[in-house]
Amino acid sequence: MSILDSIILGIVQGITEFLPISSSGHLVIFKNLLGFTEPHLIYDVFLHFGTLIAVTVFYWDDIRDLLSLDFKYNKERLLIITATFPTAVMGFVLKDTFESLFGSVSAVGIALLVTGGLLWWVENMNIRFDKKVRNLSLLQAIIIGIAQGIAITPGISRSGITIIAGLFIGLKRKAAARFSFLIFIPAVLGATLLEVIDLFEVGGIEVNYLSLLIGTVTAAVVGYAAIKFLLKALEKDQFEYFAYYVWGIGSLILVFNFISLI
Repeated sequence: MSILDSIILGIVQGITEFLPISSSGHLVIFKNLLGFTEPHLIYDVFLHFGTLIAVTVFYWDDIRDLLSLDFKYNKERLLIITATFPTAVMGFVLKDTFESLFGSVSAVGIALLVTGGLLWWVENMNIRFDKKVRNLSLLQAIIIGIAQGIAITPGISRSGITIIAGLFIGLKRKAAARFSFLIFIPAVLGATLLEVIDLFEVGGIEVNYLSLLIGTVTAAVVGYAAIKFLLKALEKDQFEYFAYYVWGIGSLILVFNFISLI
């Protein structure tokens, strides 16, 4: 893979992983509409590692507190573990079923339209966003974890649907985003571990280590900027603007797919 390809993939990964616009939906566009070749698994692993670095750096103070022995963070630790459990179960049980939908361009387009509908709906519902994360019940944490599990579906934005679930429950905007990104960490660690196992099963390949490094750094830097951008959009009540973009992308996929069938 060329350095330019790695930079493009790093930018796409960094933006779409954290903004509620679905990384899988954009992957479909790059593969099916623009003829972009899907990267080898090792590039996928390192791009995810780049976005993991972005979240870790951005929320380092929170992560450090959660990893401390301070008992006042016990509730948040328990909530993150509780939310991670249904995500892990759904990932193991339904991963192959959901990922088979990558073969259906129409299914991805429809899922993007659904994502847009949910983004618009949560901003226009009469909901009070006044809860802090520590005010969540275990059941509410499970609901957010289930939402993250549903995001295995191509076209459903992980950050979008988890933040939507948090807002629906009544979390403050920044708290909903913070919890979404904190539960992202164990989820992506688990998913990356599975990818590493698959990588060892595949065997040795030729790798351009410079392009691998550049792609990872690009994903980390762009991902960090994307998190800041998303938080500002949430603070300014501009979350629904992402809905219009996702509707456009979903419609574009469906139209091009329809034309290809004629």
